[in-house]
Formats: sequence, C-alpha cells, structure tokens
Amino acid sequence: MLAKAESAKWEGLYTLSLSSYEDYGSGYLSLKIGNDGNVKATGKLADGTSVSASSPLLYDREIGWFAMLNAAPSAYKGGCFWLPVGFDGPRGVLRNAFEGRWINRNPQATGEYGEGCDRYVEVEGAYYNKAKVLYDYYDALMFSADSPTLNDMRPLNGGEEVDVMIGWNGKFGIDKSSGLSLSFAQATGIFKGGYTFVFGSGAKKKVSFEVIFVPGEEALRGFYLWDASCIYKDPKTGNWKAYKYK
Repeated sequence: MLAKAESAKWEGLYTLSLSSYEDYGSGYLSLKIGNDGNVKATGKLADGTSVSASSPLLYDREIGWFAMLNAAPSAYKGGCFWLPVGFDGPRGVLRNAFEGRWINRNPQATGEYGEGCDRYVEVEGAYYNKAKVLYDYYDALMFSADSPTLNDMRPLNGGEEVDVMIGWNGKFGIDKSSGLSLSFAQATGIFKGGYTFVFGSGAKKKVSFEVIFVPGEEALRGFYLWDASCIYKDPKTGNWKAYKYK
C-alpha cells in the first residue's frame, strides 16, 4: 500500500487509447486513481464490449510503477482482456509495462466462424485535465474516415478531411454535408458520433464510433462499430446458419 503522501501524487483522471499490431484502433480506457493509490478503469474495446477493472498501484524495480488491469466479459466465452499499464512519473504518460492481450473465444466474434480474436495490445495515455474546455486543447479538429476494408464502400464525402471548428466556449460546429455527427464529454475526454458510408450502388450505411482524447497525441483513437452478418455450417445438422458480429 502506498503512503498517502506518495499516492496523492498520482490522483486524477488518465485517458488511454488502445491499439494492436493488426489495426490502428482497439478501443479506449479511462483510468481514475484515488488518493489511496487504487486504479479504476472503465472503457470499451473495439467490438463495443464494455470493460471495467481495478488494481492498486504496484511497483517493480525493473518495471517501475504499474497497474494490472484484468477483465473477462462473459460474451468472450473464456476469453479475457489483460493489460499491464505502466506510469512514467506521477501524472505523466502511460505505457505498456509489458505486453497486454485481448482474447475473444466466442466462435461468432469474427467474420470467419470459430476463428476468434487474439491480439497483443499497446497503449498510449496521459493525465487528462478535465477542467480545461475543449478549446484549450484544440483550436480546430480535423476528422477523416478511411475507406473500410469491406468491398465497394466509400465515406459519404469521399474520405476527405472534415473541419470541426472549436469555439471559445468549447462547443464546435460541423459541416452537416460531411455525414459526420459528433459529441464530446468534457468530464471524460470521450468523443462519440456517427459517420455515413455509401455503397457503390448508392445505398447508405451509418456507423457509430467512439474515441478518446489523449493529451499530447496528434490523433484521436478508438473504434467505429460496423455491424456485419456472416454464415456458418452447423457441425451437428450440416445446415447453414446466420450470425452477426461487430
């Protein structure tokens, strides 16, 4: 247990974005450290699954200060989310203490039935001063949506960057023709919104996204949710069955 004078140095809110070797976004976490040195984490992974975990601040001579965050959502069918978060100095930047893992053993978790999800996770994080208004962090935002890997899709505006202008009051304005909607929670640093994609045939599909602001990082990082359907052959009956995944 940390001495109270020592643990008070760490007290506050930290925002943390997740990435893996396979993609650029795997979700986000918000870490709250109390004056007792206890770390509480809440957030979402890239498939929209909510996670929560807690850990005391721990110390290792080689690793330094870190927290061990673990969660095992029931939907993961024995899988887990396991993340050792290191702290470089009180209210400093966050890093991997060592490699984290994100494992989903649900056979319906991916487009290929039974393939599952097993990824190493990296973190980017920092102390977040929620008293600052959005303008104090940005005088403008630039939003762009890369074309997804699904075939015959493109963003409504062709993938061009969208200007998000920030006012002195922290509120922002967006060109509605871009197909972007966006909201921001100052207390958490989390952005939520939606973006419209268009099939080559002209049919439209709107996806939701969530990203977290990490001070010092050039880009917001999180995930967008794409609801997709796939089929598999039931090994017992031999019949084809449909299922959805994100």
